[in-house]
Amino acid sequence: MGGRVLAHDGTTHVKARYGFFEGSDQIPGFASLDLGMRPIQVDAGGQLDVDEDGATLTDLVARRYDLADFTVDGLPEYDGPRPRDLDTDVTAGTGRIQMPGTPGSWVIELSPSWRSRCWVGDGITWVVVRTR
Repeated sequence: MGGRVLAHDGTTHVKARYGFFEGSDQIPGFASLDLGMRPIQVDAGGQLDVDEDGATLTDLVARRYDLADFTVDGLPEYDGPRPRDLDTDVTAGTGRIQMPGTPGSWVIELSPSWRSRCWVGDGITWVVVRTR
């Protein structure tokens, strides 16, 4: 994403495509969010491309939170308005996220769904983005 490799916080759901094996996981909100990470710089109204490593991206949900509304007490906590959904698209395994049209600093929540030869699943991760 934005020329950077991001790890999923964890796979929240995985299922075998050709069998009866299924699993899931409960992940605390913002568990892997690093508020001190170097922000990805994007033009206001620009887009971020998202690719899945080792699997094919099949769907992508993205939400934005105002970075200024986060505090840290152990895990990051958000105390702001409801996050806003961002427009996304997945074509030929590549996802695109439309960034806000105004300058600002955001935490972007990514919820990708993916498939491989044997598995389907989804996950969650966060990234700090600055639009200019």
